This record gives sequence, C-alpha cells and structure tokens, in this order.
Amino acid sequence: MGVVLLILRILLDILILVIGLVLLLLLIILFVPVHYRVSGVLNEEEKSADFKVRWLIASAKGKYNKEEGLKFKAKVLFFTLLDSEKKEDPKKTKNKKSKKKTIDDLDNVETEEIAVSKDEIKALDDIGEPSLDSASDYSYNDSDLSTSASATEKISKIDKVYEYLDRGADKVSEVLDKTGEKLRAIEKKADHVEQFLYKDYTQRTIKRGKTFLKKTLKAIKPGKGHGFIRFGLSNAADTGIWLGRIAMFYPFYGKWLLIEPDFYNKVFTMDLDLKGQVMLGPTAIRFLVLYLRKDTKKTINLAKKI
Repeated sequence: MGVVLLILRILLDILILVIGLVLLLLLIILFVPVHYRVSGVLNEEEKSADFKVRWLIASAKGKYNKEEGLKFKAKVLFFTLLDSEKKEDPKKTKNKKSKKKTIDDLDNVETEEIAVSKDEIKALDDIGEPSLDSASDYSYNDSDLSTSASATEKISKIDKVYEYLDRGADKVSEVLDKTGEKLRAIEKKADHVEQFLYKDYTQRTIKRGKTFLKKTLKAIKPGKGHGFIRFGLSNAADTGIWLGRIAMFYPFYGKWLLIEPDFYNKVFTMDLDLKGQVMLGPTAIRFLVLYLRKDTKKTINLAKKI
C-alpha cells in the first residue's frame, strides 16, 4: 500500500510540475513584450526601409531598397532559420541554366517549324487557282446567269444581316435579364444588411469592437521615434478632405508623427524611425472577452446567414 501511495505521489508531483511549466510558458508568451523598430525613407531619390523584431531568444531583421530588393534574416539563439542572402548551390544554378537552355532550344525548333509551314502556305498561294476566264470549258457570256448570281448574293447578305440582328437582340435581352437579377440580389442583400445593423445585439457588439480596436491601437503604437510625412494631391479640396480624415487618428500618431499637407503639388515623401513594444497578453484577453460574449456570437451567426 505504501509503494502505491509513493508512486501516486510521484505521478502527482510530475503532473504539477508539467502544469506549472505550461503555465509559466504561457505567461512568458503573453506578457513578455515583443520589441520592434521600423525606419524608412521614401522620396523621388530614395526608397528604403529597415525593420527589426526581437522577442526573448528569437529575432528577425530585414531591409529593402530599390536596387537590391527585400532581404531578411530570422534567428533563434545562434541558429539561423531564414536567410534570403544565403547563396544558392552552384549545382542548382547550373541545372536551372541547362533547363532554361533546353526550353530555349525547343522554342527555336517550334519557331522553325512554324516558319516552314508559312513558307509552304505561301508557295501554295503563289500557284493559285485556275482562272475560269482562261478555261474555254467554263467561259459563259450569258447575262442572265450573272444577274441571277448577284441577286442571290444580295439575298444572302440580307439574311446574314437579319441573323446578326437577331443574335444581337438575344444577347442584349440576356444581359438585361442577368443585370436585373443581380440588382434584385444586391437590393435583397442590402435590405438584410440594414436589418442586421439595426439589431440591438449588433449595435452593442459594434460598440465593443470599436473600444477593442482603440485599445489595441494604443497598445501597439510606437513609444519612441519620429516621423515626417508630406503629401499633396495637386488639388486643394481633395488634399483638405484627406487631411481631415487623417486627423481623426491624431491621438494615435500625434506624439511621434508630423504631417504636412501640400495644397498645390502632387507629392508624397516620408521619413520614419520608430521604436515600440507589444504585449500579446492584454490584447489576447480583451479579444477573448469580446468573442465569448453572447451578443458577439449572435452577431457572428446572423452575419453568416446574410
């Protein structure tokens, strides 16, 4: 009996240890911040960007410029997981070149065959068909036959015109029917969407969703850095409209970003260098609280039926 109790105690200790390690790992994932830094320059002369992300023992960095394109690298401790700058195996490069050469040869062969077939067709065209005027057996001077042939040709052309008009009318009718069906379907869906938006639980879900989005943007916004954007749409009215829309998010970017409008020229330049950190835990908890509410589930189920 004592041996059984001892084994059960050891198994219980192991279970508690495993549960503790899982909880510790979960807490580390949720509450250890992810540090990031983003910088970039965009103007007529230069287009470049750099980013760095660091979390515990993992890191990633990359850069982009107009000449070299995008390059990135990801590491865990001292082990490189991804590296876009790693050179290709020369054997693979050689195989690619040989395959490309084979494909080019095939293209050349096909081109030659097509050229030969065109020459043959040209030769046949040069031979031509026997002329009816030069053959004595087929020469007629009867005016009635020529008049009858021209009348038949005119009737044939008129029939073709009527046939084309009938086809065109059928196609126009078909297009109008399809357009009417689509418009009726859009009208029906718009009515369903309107009813969906005016439900009480939908309104409450939208309100909570806005709060969640606002807190999430506040959590991920940069803590340090500076940024400058100068933009213009070559039209003072359009530039002013977009400046007003951007100003709605001023509480999010006001501390680190300066936006300068140009009301006379079409221009867009940018210079950014931002640092910040993100904790996944608070955002994940807020998302779970929002998702598990009854109003949210009702809203999702009704949205699937639209």
